[in-house]
Amino acid sequence: MFDLELTESAVEATTLSTVPATVEDAAIEEIDALDLQLSQHFQGKLKIQPTLTRQLVSFQANKSRAVYRWYKYKEAFSADLVEHLLRQYEIDSGKLLDPFAGSGTALFAAGSIGLNSDGIELLPIGQEIISTRLCLEKDFTTGDIESLQRWLNKCPWENSETKQPLSELKITKGAYPEATRAAIEQYKGAMQAENVPVQTVLRFVLLCVLESISYTRKDGQYLRWDYRSGRQQGRIPFDKGTLLNFSQAICEKLSELLLDLSITDRSTASLNKNQSGHITLLPGSSLCIMPKLASETYDVVVTSPPYCNRYDYTRTYALELALLGIEHQDIIRLRQEMLSCTVENRAKDLLTLNPQWVNAVAVTDQQELLQAVLGYLESQREQGKLNNDGISRMVRGYFYEMACIIAECNRVMKPDARLFMVNDNVRYAGASISVDLILSRIAEQLDFEVENILVLPKGKGNSSQQMGKHGRDCLRKCIYVWRKKGAITGAALGCVSSTIQLGLSEGIFKASPTTPTIDPTVTPNPPEFSVMPYRRHLSSSASLVTSYEKVRAGFVALALERNRRATPFVDQARVLKTDAATVSTPAQLLNFPKIRKALLAAAGISDKAAGYMNESDKTEAIQGLVREFLEPAKPDFVEELVYRFLLTRGDTLGGSMRNIGGVLATRKFTRTLLAILTLAGIPYHWFHSSAKTWIPMSENDAGIELNFRGLSWSIGGQDRTLFYNLNVPLVRKNVDVCLLNCSYREFLPITIENPSAYLALGELKGGIDPAGADEHWKTANSALGRIRTAFSAQGLTPGTFFLGAAIADSMAEEVWSQLENGTLTNAANATDEAQTDSLCEWLCNY
Repeated sequence: MFDLELTESAVEATTLSTVPATVEDAAIEEIDALDLQLSQHFQGKLKIQPTLTRQLVSFQANKSRAVYRWYKYKEAFSADLVEHLLRQYEIDSGKLLDPFAGSGTALFAAGSIGLNSDGIELLPIGQEIISTRLCLEKDFTTGDIESLQRWLNKCPWENSETKQPLSELKITKGAYPEATRAAIEQYKGAMQAENVPVQTVLRFVLLCVLESISYTRKDGQYLRWDYRSGRQQGRIPFDKGTLLNFSQAICEKLSELLLDLSITDRSTASLNKNQSGHITLLPGSSLCIMPKLASETYDVVVTSPPYCNRYDYTRTYALELALLGIEHQDIIRLRQEMLSCTVENRAKDLLTLNPQWVNAVAVTDQQELLQAVLGYLESQREQGKLNNDGISRMVRGYFYEMACIIAECNRVMKPDARLFMVNDNVRYAGASISVDLILSRIAEQLDFEVENILVLPKGKGNSSQQMGKHGRDCLRKCIYVWRKKGAITGAALGCVSSTIQLGLSEGIFKASPTTPTIDPTVTPNPPEFSVMPYRRHLSSSASLVTSYEKVRAGFVALALERNRRATPFVDQARVLKTDAATVSTPAQLLNFPKIRKALLAAAGISDKAAGYMNESDKTEAIQGLVREFLEPAKPDFVEELVYRFLLTRGDTLGGSMRNIGGVLATRKFTRTLLAILTLAGIPYHWFHSSAKTWIPMSENDAGIELNFRGLSWSIGGQDRTLFYNLNVPLVRKNVDVCLLNCSYREFLPITIENPSAYLALGELKGGIDPAGADEHWKTANSALGRIRTAFSAQGLTPGTFFLGAAIADSMAEEVWSQLENGTLTNAANATDEAQTDSLCEWLCNY
């Protein structure tokens, strides 16, 4: 194996220093930049594996293997691959899980070397394949083999007077020539004379040949129809070629099956005499079945989930499903129950399916690359530029559902167990979606260690539609190798609020050790909250002190955030240097419109300032840069240009970092509030800071904390509204957090001006630097004192609270003293999840 290097050209391709031609281009550039950033995060993990071929990582390698070759399940991986992975990682005992079992390749390959296996499969065709193989292993006798031999020799269906009607779906009508259809019904009728195991195998044989005797061919998202069917699709007629005669097809498949049985074990009908692994089929959806599995049960997970590629298996396997008696309503149900991989999937209410997935959903909310992709696709949908409106919904559903599957895998796996997953990257509307990177980042944040992302040497080309519009883009096909961390931290399925650690500028979530609960029918402010509510999470002033470990984690997180935010500027500078080096004199830069925006930055003009300037002003500023700084630098003018560009961008970065601690703490606070209300089943409205409007709670609250300003809910018949950074007229200052006794409809200037509407007011200080702790508390304490004085003059005593990240010993003692004497109503350390949860629960119940 060798590292997949990030080339200079790849960096140049993601430049942000050029002026995008359109808003669409700008969105693609943002996606590319975030993709590069995530690629760099996994640099050293992405490894090209020369031994992995598309044949090995697909059904192709099964074509030459006895038994596995019987049914052409195109979406399967090969038994060779499963055996290769288990052998390479020395897994030769224990229990395997495949949450998307398909035709059972992983189950039977693992069983052949002695592992017990559980496989979950939703589609009836997959269930039928697995059940038939299990039947052959457990229930088939020598007499049953003789019955199959008789069918091969005498073709009893040809003279059968008994017929059994062939079930059809709307999408399978006319799939067979009339003679073939009649032969199928005779075959089904003749089967009834056999015992159940023989009927099972004969039905399976028929399933194996359906495509070869029909006018159809499986083609990704649908069935392609031969022109002779009368159901031609598209302008160019599709000619499938010679259709196999029914009896010929059946006899060839029976012969193959009998040959493989005799090769595998000549003394009995068993498929593998030496197999000791027990196989269990769990029919249904992984999203429904996995939460019922016991924790820490499996030694390995090997799977290939449906790809995010629009393939609708209910269509591609429609012939088989119809033969198995699946009706139209069953198809609709199956289509909605399967993982969101087709445009007809509706959004699933994941937290209703399993409230324990709150953390998995929250982790997915924080994936910057994913959210940029989803925003772009939704924008394309709104403009009517997607070839199907369901694409944006499908992609969103796919990643959120996969996050829940990943969380469940972590829960049911033993510590240090490995998960192997085969998957493809995809592309929509010109945006390449790195499924491998996004899912691996989600896995990292759900207690997996990403050991490797094994990349096939030869990628997969995008579709002809995508190629025609956006050019050829080779997409990675990978095998992910994740290892469950040795200790259980609870992060995978935290049943508590979806909170962000203060040091989580990379978006890592961890569940808190407590589980906030609310009964919406209970009267607000119950006894345990009204009397010293801080006692629920604090025992002394020492409880408030920020530990050395939390401070260190906070500094590391801020450093990572600073580096993350600086990455685009460094990339811009690199590309700027390359572009500027193509001219021989500084004056020639004025005729280089591609880097005009970068030249303005080097001239000291921030993006905000540029918005107030006309083009002549901008030109004058650039001319000043050339005259005053670049020309005096002579041969070194390019280095001088890059230096001055980075100076301006550094100021921009510094400004954005000044309050990053507060921003992260506020987002953490928001996610905790939302999670508490969601888990309690309490509906809410939230105020969008940009749209300036109240938005009702939706099934998916992905990323709302990024534009969040206020929250409104009702508990015990009482309306509550919480608002950030509100200018309180009575105080004549902005207050960080205000809780009011009103609904969102009543949140009007007249209410805000009414002192009696305020229930609690608080200060939030998210800075982590201990050197600034006393200053933070001094500022917050002064603001809280001003609040108490102003309301006391009106004869009112609303609750006051403090949430801080950097709390030193002396400061903690002062806060504790105010809590004990009743000056402060509540307080918590923002770096402690349990304390934050308790404070937020108190507010929700206030």
